[in-house]
Amino acid sequence: MTESRSCDEFQMAAMAVLDGEVATLAADEIDAHVSNCDVCGAALAGLTSLNTAMTHVSFDGPAVDLWPTIRASVAPAAKRQTARDMRVIVGLAMAIGGWRLAQLLVDLPAPVVNSTVPLVLVVLALWRFVGDPFAIQVSSHRFHGDRS
Repeated sequence: MTESRSCDEFQMAAMAVLDGEVATLAADEIDAHVSNCDVCGAALAGLTSLNTAMTHVSFDGPAVDLWPTIRASVAPAAKRQTARDMRVIVGLAMAIGGWRLAQLLVDLPAPVVNSTVPLVLVVLALWRFVGDPFAIQVSSHRFHGDRS
């Protein structure tokens, strides 16, 4: 029966025994395989030393609260980004408003130009915020109704 099982199965069972869990294999079966297999013997020795080392590790939190330092370094960058984004939005609104005012004052006859300039301004603003607005985003998410 030992020959039909893979080393991975024995190593997983040995890890379960070390962790105090119920193994899928009998303890004598694991011991027999580990004593005859150099790969599994080395793996079990490594797991045993790791398990022993982990018993000496303290899992208490750090003695110092790091959040105020992290927040102080992150907050100014976020404020600068928000201010920059607001300048772009205000600039876009002013450009579209100025274009519309020019249309009314000059009475431009070309309807294509009337709709193209605001569209270009919106695309440029999108490009600023999200990168390439024409890039195709691929998602691995599948809806319940998908059949593939």
